[in-house]
Amino acid sequence: MNPVTPYLLPLIAALVVVALVLTAAHRWDIGDWPAPGAGEVAAKWLGGTWVKVPVFTAALVGAFIWSGDVVTGASGGGRGPAALPTGVSVAAGEQIFWSTGKCHTCHSVGTRGGKIRGPNLGGQPGTAPRAAPAPAAEPAGEHTHSGPEPAGTQVEAAPEPAAPHSHAPGQALPPIGAHAQAMADERAVQLGHPMTGAEYLVESIANPSAFVAPGFKDEMPKVYEPPISLTPDQITSVILYLQSLGGTPDPSAIHLPPEILRASRTPAAAVTWKPYLPGDSLRGREIFFDPNGFAACARCHRVRDQGGNVGPDLTSIAGSRTPQAVVEKLLDPNKEITSGYDMVRLHLDNGRELRGVISRQAPDSVWLGTAEGKLVLVDAHEILHRQPVDSSIHPADFAQKVNLKDFHDLLAFLGTLRPFEAGTGDSARGRTLFFDAAGRAACARCHRVKNEGGEVGPELTQVVGIRSPQFILESILDVNKHIASGFETMQIKTSSGRTVEGVIVRSTAASVSLGTSDGKIMEVPTADIVQRQKLSTSLMPDSLGKKLSPKELADLMAYLETLR
Repeated sequence: MNPVTPYLLPLIAALVVVALVLTAAHRWDIGDWPAPGAGEVAAKWLGGTWVKVPVFTAALVGAFIWSGDVVTGASGGGRGPAALPTGVSVAAGEQIFWSTGKCHTCHSVGTRGGKIRGPNLGGQPGTAPRAAPAPAAEPAGEHTHSGPEPAGTQVEAAPEPAAPHSHAPGQALPPIGAHAQAMADERAVQLGHPMTGAEYLVESIANPSAFVAPGFKDEMPKVYEPPISLTPDQITSVILYLQSLGGTPDPSAIHLPPEILRASRTPAAAVTWKPYLPGDSLRGREIFFDPNGFAACARCHRVRDQGGNVGPDLTSIAGSRTPQAVVEKLLDPNKEITSGYDMVRLHLDNGRELRGVISRQAPDSVWLGTAEGKLVLVDAHEILHRQPVDSSIHPADFAQKVNLKDFHDLLAFLGTLRPFEAGTGDSARGRTLFFDAAGRAACARCHRVKNEGGEVGPELTQVVGIRSPQFILESILDVNKHIASGFETMQIKTSSGRTVEGVIVRSTAASVSLGTSDGKIMEVPTADIVQRQKLSTSLMPDSLGKKLSPKELADLMAYLETLR
């Protein structure tokens, strides 16, 4: 729009007034008083320049404004995209998708993210709607299993899963940004009226039960409700990110429905469910991981890198499911079985039957996860037929075995399982974690901030001015991904047969000063060194990301982000 247009009416009014004054001065001598009679004035008004001059002036101004609009439009100007609220962008949507929004727990983009519960949004070819995470090697004593395995079967670690599926089994689809309109057309047939790709993406978030992709279950939560509780701006950013996956982001096409806007005005506390008893999360953790306990949850479920792979990964369960939903899963496991974890009964040609969850299958083999947390490898040629079982692998008698106190302790532990969320930490507590030499992080043993700390690791005084928060987080959780130049681990063998590892802090003709993982400096005489070897692993302990709770990790990151 021409920038003059908003001032059109005031401008015309002002010019009309000026024209009237000039007309009056022209028609009458200001000094001729008394003024003409009423009849004469009326005649002059209706037939003279009183009307003609203002009308001509208004028409002239209107033509000028109209021509300005035409020229502006023809030259590529005109109305541009509406200014987005602060923080609404494709980049913000991507960050929310992979963190706060928990979208990645069910959806994948390419080969990254969830591979079971929701469609792949990155345009990968499809496979069968089940691709369980590959199990890690079992810790000693982690699982128990009674009785021999059935004949013709063997317990074996499952290989890596096949590429995650996309919209429907066996179907290769483009990324969601390019495919949204096709989905909208499919949905429009059901609705009986046209639908745009943006409208389809909005509906998939506002009312995920309205249209469920083939091969999947209706289990997507409404992300604008607790516990996720995304704001309208956050949801808009996520949709922009989805549009960018193979398409062009179009904020003008995104119109959020009233239910999302109403939810943003509802205090979260008003809808938060609270348990009957306060639980002990530490004791709940013991119950979860005790392989010989009544619950033994870790036989089948994984939290971070600990536990089994027969059931869903629970690392961030509290970030994506309400406490009510978790309670229902525990007490009534058959009410809603998580996608990809349906039980089957395999009838073998030797007369045996096996029950479990199909974790992985190939043309000649099937890996079956059992209720004991074991993965059983079955020769596919020995399977006569498969029969679905309308029950969960989760023990149906769990509610009878657990007492009220144990249940609330376990629930309290599950309530701590939230992913790290940027911007939620306390920098003061993070600083304490950083400098506490006997604490769980003890970063200052090796790292220096200003004049405080060690010298074995890189100085972090202005780390955020050099590295992004994402880079820093990755360096904590995956210590071997970004090893700073000059801080590679060196392995040294001495003439006495001793082997030491550390970071070379200083090196002279007489000795090598080696910084060890506990932050101490070790002097090794050069004459005693018989072999040096640079390792591809970091000296930083890889257990840090496992030892810290999500809250402690958020606190530590909040402190590191102050170092600019």
